[in-house]
Amino acid sequence: MIRQQEYGAGEVVLAEGELGTGFCILESGSLEVIRDGKVISEIDMAGAIFGELSELLSLKRDAVIRAKTDSRVRHVEENIASICEKNPKVALKLMRTLGRRLYRMNRLAVRGDSQNDHLRSADELQEEDGGATGGIRILIVDDKPNIISQLKDIFSRSEWVCKSAHDEESAIAICNQSSFSSILISMALPDDAAVDLRRKLKTNHNVLNTPILGMIVKGDEAAQKKALDSGFADCITKPFDPNKTEAVMYNVMNLDSSARYFKFVEDYLYFKVPNELSNFVMNDIKENMESDTGERGAKRQRKMVDVRSRKPMRKKRKRLPPQNLPQKPRPNPRLPPRNRRQKPRRKPRSNAPCLQTLRGRTHDRLATHAS
Repeated sequence: MIRQQEYGAGEVVLAEGELGTGFCILESGSLEVIRDGKVISEIDMAGAIFGELSELLSLKRDAVIRAKTDSRVRHVEENIASICEKNPKVALKLMRTLGRRLYRMNRLAVRGDSQNDHLRSADELQEEDGGATGGIRILIVDDKPNIISQLKDIFSRSEWVCKSAHDEESAIAICNQSSFSSILISMALPDDAAVDLRRKLKTNHNVLNTPILGMIVKGDEAAQKKALDSGFADCITKPFDPNKTEAVMYNVMNLDSSARYFKFVEDYLYFKVPNELSNFVMNDIKENMESDTGERGAKRQRKMVDVRSRKPMRKKRKRLPPQNLPQKPRPNPRLPPRNRRQKPRRKPRSNAPCLQTLRGRTHDRLATHAS
């Protein structure tokens, strides 16, 4: 549905706090974007698209768009996904609009930082991260320091950076300043704070798509069901098993868990044997070896080297299943060959005299006896 509407100077085009559908196109005039009582941007170019972020992010509008002068706006009240499927050029125009808007806001942020100095320098951020490879950052929310210490020791094996918060307010304050790859929240926080914190974090732009996990006591099925029903991505159990905890984290963050056991150096694949070989660890290694495909999997099949012994290991070849191919029938020696003509069988000769011969002999004997 498309409708066109005219607005006078000072009238509200899009109100704050509503959940929008579709987007708007400026036909003529000039608009201003107001947030917290301050004008943060102006829209004055005919054909400009605005108001699409509410549907794209599934969030309520946090700014007011008001007409600065007499303006004419076209409202496209249709699902953006269906519009882009029908006309891909609309998707390209939306991306260009968002790119220009992001470029302009970055310039404003840098200009404001020169006066207020509210942005952190890159050197300070690198020192805070500890130079971690891959940039994996974990936020742990728990009111027990020993739990946080145990998780930091486990995640340090993968060189992940950990931040900690002891309550709901401190966790929200940290997420307002930084983004994380995953967030762990203890289900034992008082007054059902874990569920409330998870709901509030899903409205934060920095951690909107970050997976949130719950920490429960082993065997507490009620807490596990409550966490999964509330939207938690998964749960890890206390006391922590380092291998299982790492496996869950790798799975939730969609990381390659084979990095815990395998490492490529030139043309060799080094295999690091864990300190504790349990059934879970062996199955995890087997799954990583079987699921790996492509060039990396081909290199693994060539040569495997043990880190401890530095000796090449031969991988056992799997026996291929028998192919269901049609087999040629074996010739039956009792049956005559097909290509040769079958000759008629002759009756076997008998040594017994025939009836006519017997009659002749009897006649001769009678004649001799009469004479």
